[in-house]
Amino acid sequence: MKWESLIGVALWALIPGFIALKKGRSFIGYYLLSFIITPLISMIITICLSNLKKEQNSNSSSLTRSPDAGPDGNGMPFMPDSHPDISEEEKNL
Repeated sequence: MKWESLIGVALWALIPGFIALKKGRSFIGYYLLSFIITPLISMIITICLSNLKKEQNSNSSSLTRSPDAGPDGNGMPFMPDSHPDISEEEKNL
């Protein structure tokens, strides 16, 4: 009887682990948490957690380029050909 209940808990513990994985969290961490507390409680906890994948996507899309970043975004400002600090030799390079 003990082996059957251990196998049952191990199978039920997969559900919170996969929910956590889908939300961008540790599968192993929440799978092991299900053994410390019951799988039902850990499933409720993982359902209530925020989705880290969506938060990372929204944070990366809200980043803007600096106005000094230049047209290629590498941090070098654009210098037109008529800039007074550029000699004729440097323009031909």
